[in-house]
Parts: sequence; C-alpha cells; structure tokens
Amino acid sequence: MILNEKKAAFIIVTLKCFFILVFFGVFLPRCIDFVIYNFVVKPHSYDNSIFVYSIFGKNIKVIYNYTIIFNEFLKF
Repeated sequence: MILNEKKAAFIIVTLKCFFILVFFGVFLPRCIDFVIYNFVVKPHSYDNSIFVYSIFGKNIKVIYNYTIIFNEFLKF
C-alpha cells in the first residue's frame, strides 16, 4: 500500500515537472516571440502618435535568442 502511494506521488511530481518544462520550453517562448513581433517588428503607428523604439534596446536581442534556443532545442 505504501509503495503504491509512493509510485503515485512520483508520477504526479514527474507530470508536474513535465508540464513546467513544456510551459517554459514551448509556450513561453512562442508567447514572447508573438509579443515581440507585434510590438517591435510590426508597430502600429498612427499619424498623431509617437512610438518610442528604444525602450527595448539590447533586451530584445536576449529575449529573441531565448526563443530561438528553446525552439531549436526542442527540434533536436
């Protein structure tokens, strides 16, 4: 009986870890890539507005590299 409870606890912890890895490895990079694309690559500028592009600066390169690395890692 105790062995079955330990097996069940192990399976639950393993599934939690798997879902965390899937979230940070698949969904989070895609969401970050989507946000970066919509706010930086394809900005919505209007006639009477000013878009400040230098807010992201070097941080955009770090986030973009993060998404590329995780996508390439999952393809391997």
